[in-house]
Amino acid sequence: DGIYLYGTLTTYPNPAINNNSIYNNTSYNLTAGAYNDCSSLTINAQNNWWGSIDPIIIGQKIQDYTDYYLYPAVDFNHFLDGPNGSPVPGNFVSGTITANTTWALANSPYIVVGNIAVSPAITLTIEPGVVVKFAANYQLAVNGALIAQGTQSQPITFTSNKTTPAKGDWSSITFNNSSNDATCIISYAVIEYANYGVYPISASPRIENTTLQNNNYGIFCNYSSPNITANTIQNNSYGIR
Repeated sequence: DGIYLYGTLTTYPNPAINNNSIYNNTSYNLTAGAYNDCSSLTINAQNNWWGSIDPIIIGQKIQDYTDYYLYPAVDFNHFLDGPNGSPVPGNFVSGTITANTTWALANSPYIVVGNIAVSPAITLTIEPGVVVKFAANYQLAVNGALIAQGTQSQPITFTSNKTTPAKGDWSSITFNNSSNDATCIISYAVIEYANYGVYPISASPRIENTTLQNNNYGIFCNYSSPNITANTIQNNSYGIR
């Protein structure tokens, strides 16, 4: 391992790891392990050269929340294009959202390069017209609130980042039982090429005026009663389960 971090939630090392070259290590370039639940932590590992400019390859050599739900996340955004190089253009997102956050149209598209978790009591707001592209089998897990309200002329799009997309390219938009049902809404959106487009677990989000298409499951209700209104659900292996 290039760098190995390990600890508990109360005694976890939290260095800023910036402007380094970390690559060609046998196991992982960076491991962020944990003895207990450290999923609320995000390690700042921005502006490094990881031996590649492909976020999938970079992520495969970083062990963190994407690999195991108890581990902290590693934010490797603004990765460099070479040793002592320049940040690769793009808005790459991953990790745990611990403060109220807005994904703005001006910064779209957002490329998801690791699992994302919205913390309890925290709101992620997505502006109309934003495109969210999942680079691999990652999920957006909502433990707080998600307000994704597009418009008829500017829908929000959740899709695959692959050149030739297919069903199951990415995991899901998951609403967990700690999510705030009163402020969890997806409206005027397109959700496509996921395994589970919307996956409420003991949660009841509102899904309105949205197209769910080309997923393995458009909506998968797990002990949940979401409000599903005025949507188009087409070309999925299963529309609603």
